[in-house]
Amino acid sequence: MANETVAEDYYWQEMPFLYRIHEKPDEEKMAKLGTFINNFGYTLRMPGGEVHPKELQKLLEKIEGTPEEALLSRLTLRSMKQAKYTTECSGHFGLAAKYYCHFTSPIRRYPDLQIHRIIKDNLRGRLMREGRTEHYAEILDEVARQSSVCERRADEAERESDKLKKAEYMSYHLGEEFE
Repeated sequence: MANETVAEDYYWQEMPFLYRIHEKPDEEKMAKLGTFINNFGYTLRMPGGEVHPKELQKLLEKIEGTPEEALLSRLTLRSMKQAKYTTECSGHFGLAAKYYCHFTSPIRRYPDLQIHRIIKDNLRGRLMREGRTEHYAEILDEVARQSSVCERRADEAERESDKLKKAEYMSYHLGEEFE
């Protein structure tokens, strides 16, 4: 709620800002996902060719704990577009939020820290008085792009690290059989 509230407030103030967006999924990819999950006995309602985030949430809840959960949840995620940072507020499909930003973890994420800087400058009156609005307008597109790139890189590093640790663990169990 804090992320949505802050994003909406700064959207209406028309100040340079960093938003977290998640575009609507491609209709063709969703149709293919719908066809594929039918093979497992699941359905995805898509009136007019569009899927609502709630439908995907229901699907993920239905498959939870099933043997096909890993496959279908991965395919569902891959059927959607990746979330990213931008200076344009176009909504977050996955959360069904019209306004959204990353505001709540300034220790962990750079976009949150940048937003905290904007808010502090605004509260202290520096945005208008010291020309900080122009400063943010100049840098935020690049901050958004770089933050999205770094996020992808970090996600890939995490996946590779998981694979490495699994292989390392299994190296102690070579030749063993498991059910």
